[in-house]
Amino acid sequence: WSGGGGLYGPAPVLQLWLSAARPLFRVHGLVGGYLMCLALGEGA
Repeated sequence: WSGGGGLYGPAPVLQLWLSAARPLFRVHGLVGGYLMCLALGEGA
């Protein structure tokens, strides 16, 4: 592996985060949306 890129780049992490957060959105839409905004703000 090349350290920063490859299998453990941002894309797979985002996929895992989204799959973990999907039930959150279903149960707590407002809280999930707020967390999404925070995550996007931190990632940008």
